[in-house]
Amino acid sequence: MTDEQLLKLADAITSGVVADKWWVHLLALALAAVMAAGTALLVEYFKTKGKNYATRADFDELLSQLRKTTTAQEEIKTAISHTDWLAREYLQLRRQKLEELLVTVDECGNWLDRMRLSWNESDIEVGVSPHPKVNMLSTLYFPEITEVEIFNQAFFNMQKITIEHKHKIAVTRANVDHIKAKVLSLFEAGNGAAATVENEKVKPAYDALIGAGDAGTKALVEAYPKFVESTARLRAQAAALMGVMLTKRPD
Repeated sequence: MTDEQLLKLADAITSGVVADKWWVHLLALALAAVMAAGTALLVEYFKTKGKNYATRADFDELLSQLRKTTTAQEEIKTAISHTDWLAREYLQLRRQKLEELLVTVDECGNWLDRMRLSWNESDIEVGVSPHPKVNMLSTLYFPEITEVEIFNQAFFNMQKITIEHKHKIAVTRANVDHIKAKVLSLFEAGNGAAATVENEKVKPAYDALIGAGDAGTKALVEAYPKFVESTARLRAQAAALMGVMLTKRPD
């Protein structure tokens, strides 16, 4: 039925022309029902489309959030893994440096021995003191080893004694050599004063040389027990720390 026919039907109904025709009323009711049903279907269709669109948008948003969460989790895992690796590497480094510290402590004792031997043997190669390395390692890696300070005091005392007496011995030895050269020169010249000079100066010079050596040895003997004790205490504290590190898991 066209729009024009519908309009004519509506005019006829309102003017009473078809009021007595029951089928016309039935047709109008059917037409209204069809229009209502169509409208309902359209409304439901658009509602469904809207829900589908909203569901799709929600799904996309959820997928986006899931991707972001997964990315964040992977970044966290990577950060934790890197932190764990750093902890393991630092622990391993500290173990190596602790071994290096103990070796250097022993080298300090050997260096002091060479210093003492060089008093009378000038051809001994003393080398550079290893002690600064002890301070460097303890400061950078092991501030918890408190015995280093006691060790430093004992070492510096031993070092001071060896250096001071080495100088005194060197001075007295040079004096002996000078007197001997002078006496030899007098003998070669046939000077009778050579024997007098030898008796008056050579023996006292030798006595001074021996005395300087004895004084240095005595000072070292008095200081040595404290150095040995400080070394033993440092090694004991370092060994205890090594035991902890060998059983420790990285945080």
